[in-house]
Amino acid sequence: MSQLLPHHHTSPPSGGQRHTTLQAQLQALTGSAGALSHRDFADKLGQLIGLSNAIALSESLRSLKRLGPKGDAGAGSLHRELLTARGEILGFIVNSFVDEDSTEEGAPSLPFILPRPPTDSIDEPAEAYKAYQRFYALHQSEMDYRLIALRKHMQQVLTARSAALAQLAELDRSLTETLGDYSRRVLASIPRLLGQRFHALIRAQIEQDTALAPNEVFAQWVAAGGGLQQFLAEMRGLLIAELDMRLMPLIGLLEALDVEVENNND
Repeated sequence: MSQLLPHHHTSPPSGGQRHTTLQAQLQALTGSAGALSHRDFADKLGQLIGLSNAIALSESLRSLKRLGPKGDAGAGSLHRELLTARGEILGFIVNSFVDEDSTEEGAPSLPFILPRPPTDSIDEPAEAYKAYQRFYALHQSEMDYRLIALRKHMQQVLTARSAALAQLAELDRSLTETLGDYSRRVLASIPRLLGQRFHALIRAQIEQDTALAPNEVFAQWVAAGGGLQQFLAEMRGLLIAELDMRLMPLIGLLEALDVEVENNND
């Protein structure tokens, strides 16, 4: 499975704590070095699950032992499906950051076009950022759509494979429904956090070029090596990190299936 994720996803950092690339990048943007204590995990989880959701989750957990396999389904293609989905979404992200003017003639147009920086970016950063916020949110919607469909398909395959995997698939469905709203709220906060970073980089550009006129500051902002290029690189990195974070539950399902296949082959 190491080919699915960057190396640092498979090796815990020193101190025994495991960090995702997304978590590390968000901490870098906010300047926060704090990490969630594993001792507080149960309390934090309890706070995330409302009373009605807790009751529904409890009922689902009690019903797991009654679940059995519902037929059989081929599982050999799931590895390929997951790798293909990641590759396509990753390519979609990377290609969307290519300037349309630099694409070859006759190349297919991209559905998500990287926003052009308005000339009043320095004076009106809040307005200038709105297009980038929409751009990031569109990518999140695309990831959500693609990976939800794949996750449901994987749950169906696991349900048909064995009683144990059927229980795991049902648990995964229950947790997805229970924590889905919270997860969406957390991920929706990333574009807002990026907005703070956008403002900070513009302020830094202004402070760096205090002797220049606003139009000259803008020219430095959009130039190679300027603040805008740094921002775009960070936004692209966050999208890629978010993709790998979103893939983790799917990889967990696939690894459980791998264990089942290995045990049956022994």
